[in-house]
Amino acid sequence: MALALAARSQRPHGVGRLVQWGCNVLVGMFLVFFLIKADAFLFGHGLMTLRPAAIFAVGAGVLAFFSVTLGEGLKVLRRSGPVLIPFIAMFVWGVLNYLVNELASAASIGLLGSDLVVWVFSLILVGLPIFPRAWRLFVLIALLVTTATLVIDAIAPGTLSILESRAAGFAENPNAAGLLAVVFATSALTWERKHVGFLDAFALVLCATCEVLAQTRAGLLSLLVLLIVYLRGRIKLPSVRNFLVLGLVPALLVGTLAILGGVPGLEFEWRSDIALTGDQGGESNSNQERVAAIEDSIRLISERPVVGWGTGYSIEHMNVGPHNMYLARWVDNGLPGVLAYLWLMLALLRHAYRTGSSEGMMLAGLLLLNSFFSHNLLEERTVWLLLGHAAGSATQAPLARRAAR
Repeated sequence: MALALAARSQRPHGVGRLVQWGCNVLVGMFLVFFLIKADAFLFGHGLMTLRPAAIFAVGAGVLAFFSVTLGEGLKVLRRSGPVLIPFIAMFVWGVLNYLVNELASAASIGLLGSDLVVWVFSLILVGLPIFPRAWRLFVLIALLVTTATLVIDAIAPGTLSILESRAAGFAENPNAAGLLAVVFATSALTWERKHVGFLDAFALVLCATCEVLAQTRAGLLSLLVLLIVYLRGRIKLPSVRNFLVLGLVPALLVGTLAILGGVPGLEFEWRSDIALTGDQGGESNSNQERVAAIEDSIRLISERPVVGWGTGYSIEHMNVGPHNMYLARWVDNGLPGVLAYLWLMLALLRHAYRTGSSEGMMLAGLLLLNSFFSHNLLEERTVWLLLGHAAGSATQAPLARRAAR
């Protein structure tokens, strides 16, 4: 009990300070490794024998224990019903749908279950007694590592990405890399401040670098939305100076090298079709596949509009996924499935608005936007962890203000 009180105090000393440092080290090591998807990459390439799920279970279990015993993890979880119940409803309907549909996928049920575990953990994690700015620092480090891996892929195509012609880093998929970069940047920004600090500018420049290298439509559009929302009312002289130092200097350096003879080893070409590939017909073929997938999805929905075809059908049985979460939920789980997903999205927006969390509203908005471009968002555990942490932090804020009185 004494340890818990010491760790929870605003300015802990002695044992409390030691406990807080220990929590920071544990959270930092685990989160950076987890957020950048290094565990999945190492396991997928045979460089690690332990399954990512096992590593997460052990790490999350230890951190959840400390959050419950030393922090306010359970309080945050109990007060997070508005954003927890829709996720549970989506999972329960997915399980019921699996039981009544012979074409459902057991692996997809496992994926939904793991997403729910990540969601619960992200809410409990908020209760850990960590330093105020530590979380943003952890996410910024993850963004920096992600940028570095994308640069490696641009210099030596196919080193990390599953596509030899496009940079993706540890994410292995350019679309996932673009999404992770903008989500990292959103979580790393200081939303409470009315100007753009040096680290904020650094995060935005890193994110822009990732989006330029990955060249995904959703990523570039998400970055544009983030810049418009975040920079509105924050562009002042110090902010401009930070961007000049962090953005223009590297750009001028690379541009000068390119004029003088190119950047050695950098195999990068900006394409109007937003793809790092020499196949001029790639964009047309991609668009045709997406249109065909949407038409196929609409046909499947019209045949089974209420119960759908079974959890995981859009991934396991369709030649090309619908590239749209709303269509994928409807194809898989019918009308209740897509309504549960929309319930979760709107609950996140409402919760963030009512608690005054600009970060939470931005992350929920990005998820809503990217749901029009991808059907794989349930596989992006990093997104759910950061979004859940933002929701949990917004829930915890009133508790902290009440405790400070």
